[in-house]
Amino acid sequence: MTDRRITAADMDAVLEEVGAVDTGHTPAADQGAVPAPRRRLTRIREGEWVAGVCNGLAAYSEIDVGWVRTLFLFGIPLTGGILAVVYIALAFILPVTRTQETA
Repeated sequence: MTDRRITAADMDAVLEEVGAVDTGHTPAADQGAVPAPRRRLTRIREGEWVAGVCNGLAAYSEIDVGWVRTLFLFGIPLTGGILAVVYIALAFILPVTRTQETA
């Protein structure tokens, strides 16, 4: 039987022959990039129906507010009203912002 162990010298030779791996972006571009703003879960007063909770959830999850409202309306009877309690709790817990841009 032959010895099939790979040594560090073998790995270095293979890596030198293959070369650098192209990741699709340069390290210099990453250093100057501005980090994305941190998303916060808030109630949004602009366009609110009841307390702005659905507007805040829609802005946080980046989906249309109509879908969030529909999920709440269909979810309340399906959960036996537990989702309504969650909505009321969020209305008291979440901080308020006036517009989506300030959220």
